[in-house]
Amino acid sequence: MNTKSLVVLLFVLSFTQFSFSQLAGDVIFEKSYGGISYDEIMSVTENPFGGFIGAGFTKSYGLGRWGDAFFVKTNSDGDSVWTMHLGGDGMDVFADLITTPDSMFVATGLTDTPNDFENIFLVKINDDGLIQWEKNYGGPAKEVAQSLTNAQDGGIIITGVTKSFSVGEEDLFIMKTTIDGDSLWFKTYGTTGNDGGYGISPTSDGGYIIAGQYNWSDLWLVKTDSEGDTLWTSVIGGADYEEGLSVHETSDGGYIICGSTASFGSGQLDAFLVKTDPNGKVDWQKTFGGAGYDEGRRVIINGNTGYVVMANTDGGVAGEFNYLIVWTDLNGNTLKTKTYGDAGEDRSYDMITVGNNSLLIAASNYNPNSDGDASLLMIYKNDMPTSVDGSESNTFGNYYLAEAYPNPFNPTTTIKFQLPQNSFVTLKIYDILGNEIVTLINKELEKGEYKVPFNASSLSSGTYLYQLKAGNFIQTKKITLLK
Repeated sequence: MNTKSLVVLLFVLSFTQFSFSQLAGDVIFEKSYGGISYDEIMSVTENPFGGFIGAGFTKSYGLGRWGDAFFVKTNSDGDSVWTMHLGGDGMDVFADLITTPDSMFVATGLTDTPNDFENIFLVKINDDGLIQWEKNYGGPAKEVAQSLTNAQDGGIIITGVTKSFSVGEEDLFIMKTTIDGDSLWFKTYGTTGNDGGYGISPTSDGGYIIAGQYNWSDLWLVKTDSEGDTLWTSVIGGADYEEGLSVHETSDGGYIICGSTASFGSGQLDAFLVKTDPNGKVDWQKTFGGAGYDEGRRVIINGNTGYVVMANTDGGVAGEFNYLIVWTDLNGNTLKTKTYGDAGEDRSYDMITVGNNSLLIAASNYNPNSDGDASLLMIYKNDMPTSVDGSESNTFGNYYLAEAYPNPFNPTTTIKFQLPQNSFVTLKIYDILGNEIVTLINKELEKGEYKVPFNASSLSSGTYLYQLKAGNFIQTKKITLLK
């Protein structure tokens, strides 16, 4: 081959690779769920056995005057496997959902009481949608749960808004329950006005960070220890309105917060992204949106490259409201934006990372021909190159068993693995002598990436083995339990 031909061939290969790349924001799938009335998915989580579980609200089904709480299970392509609803004759709504260390699911939100006040609603189900337990908490007035996370020492941590037990009009609360949903403690923080907790995440020191609102006017960060006692608080805002809905600890020990602001930016309300140091002092803040109404909902840390912000905007290309996704660098500077929606009103509520390079968005879609449907939208998180022959790169190219994290652990750790094709899978735990302790998975699974929590609270300290068998693939690794 002469030099000229080689140059032409390299150019063609390079051009082909670029032309067939999957770009950040490209749609992988979009699916709708629900009936003839109003339905929405407020939160979504990965199912350790494959696919996803969503939770939210439905008016299409159930007996409630204002709607029932709603679950949907899907496969990894977003196709519905089952749906279920539950509640009384008033309003029941799920606001947040987590996967628990025993590979089940807990959702929280609100339920109407007989005197038409709201109580905290907490429900645990298994992979088949069977209710394990159902709990209500509250006083004579109003309690609404907004966000929850697994407690770092077992159990469940919840935050939200309380009126029954507030010092002021409404207060932020944080509460802890056992893994069976029994209340252990309930603590409140607030001013004489309106305060609330809207997003909560665990922190590396064993405590929690809460994003919410202070006195109905400012974004509020509340840092607590493992028992829910405050270590510090930080009030962030200007002359008008701010709130925080999503917060995560960053690699430098600080925090990244997403919410909304009316004090800063160019519109009536803008999406608001704030980075703080480990003590809640603002490092920088950014706004996103146009001249109208843009509300920030979620932020995800995008590896070591920056952040992905999810918002709702009335400045979309179609309809009254569209989803707005913003990719930023580590300083919050915009790299790319993309909107999603049709001729109706479309609102996003939750966003999670799936696998190595996907984002799953929980939402509701409305169009002129129906009241609205619950929706899941999966998109690429980052640009994904294809092979030089134009075929898409296989995200799940090989069988793979990752190192459990954390390791050493106490009492829970997560085992991650991936399957390049549908396979019958067994995942087992053994002691160091090879005696089987427990079988975590023993079933056919679809191709994809899986995260399986393992709770060793009933075991003694020591070294254990975890083994994955899938097709002809067998691999064993060690984990260490330190109590």
